[in-house]
Amino acid sequence: MALESLIEKTGFTIKDFAPIMERLTGLTLLFYDFKTTLKLSPDLHLPDGENTHTCSYCLAVKTGKNSKADCSKSDGVSNLRAVRDMAPQVNTCYAGVNEIVYPVFQGKRYLGCLVAGQAFFKRYSAKEKVKYMEVLNSKGIDAGKASAEFDKMKRAGAEEIALALKLMRLFAGYVVDAVREAEKKELRGIKKVQPSIKKLDESAARLRQRRKRTIIDRVLETLAEQQPSQHTLSAAAALAGVSPCHFSRMFLAVTGKSFRRYFLVQKMEKARHLLADDAVKIYDVAESCGYGELSSFSRAFKKETGLYPGQYRAGALSGEK
Repeated sequence: MALESLIEKTGFTIKDFAPIMERLTGLTLLFYDFKTTLKLSPDLHLPDGENTHTCSYCLAVKTGKNSKADCSKSDGVSNLRAVRDMAPQVNTCYAGVNEIVYPVFQGKRYLGCLVAGQAFFKRYSAKEKVKYMEVLNSKGIDAGKASAEFDKMKRAGAEEIALALKLMRLFAGYVVDAVREAEKKELRGIKKVQPSIKKLDESAARLRQRRKRTIIDRVLETLAEQQPSQHTLSAAAALAGVSPCHFSRMFLAVTGKSFRRYFLVQKMEKARHLLADDAVKIYDVAESCGYGELSSFSRAFKKETGLYPGQYRAGALSGEK
């Protein structure tokens, strides 16, 4: 059975890996050498010998007369090294762009390479940048344009690189499973590929949720050091580097509460604790909980507990529940 039929029936293609990688790590995923092995239609992989690095910096680098050939040569060397060692490699091209090259094998049979990158894996110093610009200038490349795009390049930290490697291992497993099943059975073998697809979907979902949890935890740690009056959705979204609407959905998915409800519950718990101490004035309780006016605090507390602050204090001091 042709593998293209298998992929078509399962509704999942190698091309689907790219947006998953982009969403979770920010890195661009490319595919090399899969054309011969997988025999997929051309729109699902990189054509052999074609360099497809398309970020703005790479396009600026390609303005040189022989730069495309130089880029292809750089890619080819790193791919051959990864295939020779049968292990992932981190490649840095002559322009300073980094990428992870992950060879895919079925036993000792080479299937192709997954390549994730088009980013910097470190922050280059001014001296290092000058050195790269001198190399580009010597190749007849517009160093001025390249320099401007160099400063805009996205950077991947250790966390993104580690996650990219995990995803590439997962993707490679899917490719190997797909090839094995396609060669092993006819249409009946399709059902045996589905668990691999489900596993990929579930793993990707867990990775997304874990990443969201990390972002929310970091935002909450920062907010905990600030005054309650600064606990706004826009401020929290800015800390996370996303829009308020996106952050609101992410916060609800992780905590099970809306952003407003989460902090309202915290404020009311703090208010109950302070009201149990009659040495603390009620207006001080309101201010400590982020309310500028006592009337606003009283209304919010009454709506949440069914009692005004004074009534709650009287009950707490008298031992009533």
